[in-house]
Amino acid sequence: MVNVAKRKRGSKRSKSKGFSYKPRTKKQVEERASQRGSTFDSIITQGFDTFRPKVGSNAVRILPPTWEPPHEHYGIDIFLHRNVGPDNSTYLCLAKMKNERCPICVAVKEAETAGEADEAKAIKVSKQVAMWIIDRDAEQATPMVWTMSWTIDRDFAALSYNKRSGRILLIDHPDEGYDLTFNREGQGLKTRYFGHAVDRDQSSILERPKDQQQVLEYIQNHPIPDVLNYYDADYLEKMLSGQQEEEDEDLGRKKGKKKGGKKQKTQEHDAASLEEHVDDLPFDEVVDAVEEIGLDIDLSKFSDTSKGLMKLRKAVSKALEDLPEEEDEESGYRISYGLNSRARQLTSANASPDKILGMEYCEDVVVHGSDEDSLLDDWSSDIWRDDSGALRFARHRSMANVVFADGSVKLIPPGDMDPQLQVHRDQYWNP
Repeated sequence: MVNVAKRKRGSKRSKSKGFSYKPRTKKQVEERASQRGSTFDSIITQGFDTFRPKVGSNAVRILPPTWEPPHEHYGIDIFLHRNVGPDNSTYLCLAKMKNERCPICVAVKEAETAGEADEAKAIKVSKQVAMWIIDRDAEQATPMVWTMSWTIDRDFAALSYNKRSGRILLIDHPDEGYDLTFNREGQGLKTRYFGHAVDRDQSSILERPKDQQQVLEYIQNHPIPDVLNYYDADYLEKMLSGQQEEEDEDLGRKKGKKKGGKKQKTQEHDAASLEEHVDDLPFDEVVDAVEEIGLDIDLSKFSDTSKGLMKLRKAVSKALEDLPEEEDEESGYRISYGLNSRARQLTSANASPDKILGMEYCEDVVVHGSDEDSLLDDWSSDIWRDDSGALRFARHRSMANVVFADGSVKLIPPGDMDPQLQVHRDQYWNP
């Protein structure tokens, strides 16, 4: 036991003998203050804030690029491998990003050669776009990294360019840029983004020049390529083989597992949304969905590993195919996502949707019935009648291709559910 005499307040401090104090740097304190509690690997270096859109309306300001060589876009394309290792983690592709050997790309080719198409598809490289943004709804105007899907990036880019007039909106301009708004609906399996819009009025990043300068200096000191977090080939090989998990267990801290066992369910699942997203879900969420929907699958046969996940996804897809379609008691017809074989034959006889309306892609809705009013009731969040009585689909750059049981095909042009946004868009593009 060490007895320490109390020092009187105000008394002169004495220097410690034989001890040299080494003060921490500002960077060390900042990193500690912003540390993450999660043990999962991340594609963004620890210490930087990341943005995740909230359910409901979102408003963001995209910040200008600050990296070299000269940039053509405010975001940088990043290439990812998902569902890797025991935690189904996400990693940057070493081949696409750094022109180095990527063990995950090798694993994809090996799986394809072995005829394991599902496993290859699950870890195959995919593209996103990383950029600095400011969340307009946040209390602090702090730069955040947003890794958005390439489709959202495409939609905002399309709104920034008027093909008829050739006018371009520099939405990331620090002084004469534009805020962006969009909506997020649902959680997990049922997440949907819609209502993308560009603010009509130009604005600066922040009102106070001093605050704006601090933001610009911050992103200049931390260009997006510098905040990306790479794992070397040896580490990725360990994750693929499960070796890293064994090392973590030896240290008494198995990654991805927390006290209290299996995490609680936070959302409801249905067969249609599970069928659409099963290839993107980690092991525990697939298990939750299977149990909630009540699929006839013996979950004890599948382990929480990369191969186990692939086999489980394959079993889920097969079980979903065998499910009988349930009739909607209220409307008298059934709805399923995607085109069945009969619908595919019907649409192939028609002109290509993108040629008809000049759009880029088409959302498919198969309706086993012909009651248009019931269709509107059940799909009120996606399809409605405008003032002229014509059907509209709630997407900016896509349309609904509705196939009825009698063989008729109705092509529904895109629109915007929010009348205020619709007026805003019409006024903006047709001054």
